[in-house]
Order: sequence, then C-alpha cells, then structure tokens
Amino acid sequence: TEEISPSCYGLKSFKTLNKNDEFTLFKSSLGNSLKLTHGGGEVIIECLAKSVAVFVCSSNFNLKNNKPYNSVHRLERGDTITVFDYHDFAPLLARCIAHSYEAVYRLLSWTIIRVSFIKGWGPNFKRQSPDDTPMWFEIKLIGPMNWLDRIIRQLVSPTSKCSSIT
Repeated sequence: TEEISPSCYGLKSFKTLNKNDEFTLFKSSLGNSLKLTHGGGEVIIECLAKSVAVFVCSSNFNLKNNKPYNSVHRLERGDTITVFDYHDFAPLLARCIAHSYEAVYRLLSWTIIRVSFIKGWGPNFKRQSPDDTPMWFEIKLIGPMNWLDRIIRQLVSPTSKCSSIT
C-alpha cells in the first residue's frame, strides 16, 4: 500500500507475486474501493468500489446481528457496515473479564476485520479462506487492541505456559 494522505491509503504500489490477468482486472475495477470511518464509538466501512463487491468479516457485526462469528458479508457500492461498536463490545468484554484471562485474550480476534475484493470466502462461498481470493487484507483496530492489552495486563495470567498449541 502507499499512503496518499494521513487518513488515506492506496493500492497503487501494491506488490504481489501473482500479477496475473485476474489481478490486473481486479485492480482496474477498484476505484476508491472503500472508506473506513471512526466516530461515535463505531468503525464503519462503506463500499466505494466502481464495479466490484467488497466482502467483509467482522465478529463484532456478526454478534450484533446474530450471525455465526465467521460470516462474510457482501457489500455493493454505497453499502455500509458497522464493523466495530465500542458500545456492543464493552458488555462482552465485561462478561469475558468475569470468566477468564483466556476469554479476554480470545477477544483480540474481534479487533481484526478481514476484507476482500471481488470474491467472498467462508461457509457460504466456494472459497473457504481469504487466502483463496484474488486480494484480501486485514484491518487491525489499534484502539480496541490497546484496550484489551490494558485489561489483560491487569488479569492473572494462566498458570500453564502459552504456546501455539494451547
């Protein structure tokens, strides 16, 4: 990506190992692609892509809308989705704090939003992983991550050693 302004990033200098015809077509179809807005305790994505769909996976959105945590949503030009809402997240965090360190730690995945262009993935799509799409990326919400980090530092950590298989 390249920074166009302090609040705008572009894919102009995006480098990939697979610059094939599909990627070239995809890149020319993006237009302004999407707009990410933060305000009023919410993070909102708006689809601005010229002629392609944007696919979004947000655990926070899915919880609020009684969807499976890994549901992927298709956005057309002009569609918006609230991918994170502090007001919804706070009570969930409080419940996790009362439950365990591990429950709070698992909430870190809720601060990561996955986005792909043109092709969706997941249980309702042909592609099962975002890796199977022409182009995808993650949006990491630093504010909520820092919030969780402050809470985790105050909790008693598990007695067993954490590793990649725990």
